[in-house]
Amino acid sequence: MENDIAIGQALTVVQPGQNRLRAYRLAAGLTQEEVAEALANLAWERDRERLAVDANHVSKWERGVIRPRKFYRRLFCILYGATEEDLGLRPRPPSVPLSGGDLARSGFPVGGLTEALPQFNGSLAYLLAASTAGATALVSGAARAGYDRSILIAQAYATADDLAIRYLTSPPAPILAEAHERRRQLLLMLHDQIPPAMARDLYLVAGLLSGISAYACLDLGHPDAATAQAEAGHVCAAYAGHDGLRAWMYGTQSLIARFEGRYTQALDLARRGLEYATSGSALDRLRCGEAQSLACLGDRNGARHVLELADEAREKLAALDVAGGIFTFTEAKHAYYSGSALIWLPGLEEARVAEEQSRRAIELFAAGPPEQRNLADEALAHVYLGTARVTLGDLDGVIDAIRPVLDIPPEQRISWQRKRLARLGDMLHGHRFQRSRVATALQEEISAFSEPVPPADPI
Repeated sequence: MENDIAIGQALTVVQPGQNRLRAYRLAAGLTQEEVAEALANLAWERDRERLAVDANHVSKWERGVIRPRKFYRRLFCILYGATEEDLGLRPRPPSVPLSGGDLARSGFPVGGLTEALPQFNGSLAYLLAASTAGATALVSGAARAGYDRSILIAQAYATADDLAIRYLTSPPAPILAEAHERRRQLLLMLHDQIPPAMARDLYLVAGLLSGISAYACLDLGHPDAATAQAEAGHVCAAYAGHDGLRAWMYGTQSLIARFEGRYTQALDLARRGLEYATSGSALDRLRCGEAQSLACLGDRNGARHVLELADEAREKLAALDVAGGIFTFTEAKHAYYSGSALIWLPGLEEARVAEEQSRRAIELFAAGPPEQRNLADEALAHVYLGTARVTLGDLDGVIDAIRPVLDIPPEQRISWQRKRLARLGDMLHGHRFQRSRVATALQEEISAFSEPVPPADPI
């Protein structure tokens, strides 16, 4: 802290807007202790630097007693999703237009949410830290709120719905950047401008954006960040009073747990969501997640039984889902989940059904509208098809199934593809193919594919 600048030394007056730090903190619903902890966490995530920062330092910065040095100013910008000018840490040139945050505080209409978004220039680690901090702020702020009525905010919802649909055909990092910015704007509206009567619908939109962010963080290989986003989504769903979104969040938390190999917890989360699965495709999705968890735990009979329940839920679909895109569990997703559950079971019968379901999922994904074609899941269906064929002893079929996945450019690969292909490679090593030169070459190609990209990849 010795590099902080005392106002009496380097500055003769408090910078205009210095107390905006306090306003941003209050808008995010954070205490000074929580801000200090968030700054320390960001410093460690970004630079592996340990900070001795506490609430006393935050108080001095907010009161203008000292001016934070450049390193801390950068962390504040990440934490609050704002510029130094927004935070009052640097004078704003007269020629620079007001930012989205300033427009929100001056009473801009809801239509302002469709304004052109700024480019999020930085590393993936920077984006993950900023978006996770936003999720933390949302949880903390919502815990202090007491909203119980709402009116429809159609334009904000339509924006989130469009983002959920675009996620199906887009790389996750740019989508995460946009979801982060959209949610930052909503936070400003929730805490500064929006009357309580409108808050429930805004929390619904914030929940959708948090769900999109959770998917993006997981696809980028950051389950801890995905967990923070899903927790924020749960809080938003509860304040919005939307059971469908709560069920979806339980399903997503179960998905994260399965990614990390916590199958017992994944099973519990899927089952906890069942009481909220009263509309849309939520029940089908949760049952499929339950079946995957049971299969991973080695419960063959339980997994097959729950897949039958999922089929029954699929036949009874009536109401619409909370949104489109990743929030809709399509017939292709149903087949894809069925195949991905059965590949964890060792029997030939299960492998044949998994092969059939995975092939059907690929056909359904390809036959759908181009804008709704879930390319990432379609690629995983190819992996599951190949995995089933390993169990069936069809090496040529394995190569044919996973070739489209191995040809995906490195910058477009996601964590699930690496993880599941690595398992397929391990199965090849332990199978009767282990003496095959073709299988060895395929294993080497899978190993090269499965190497993770550096965490600080530019967006």
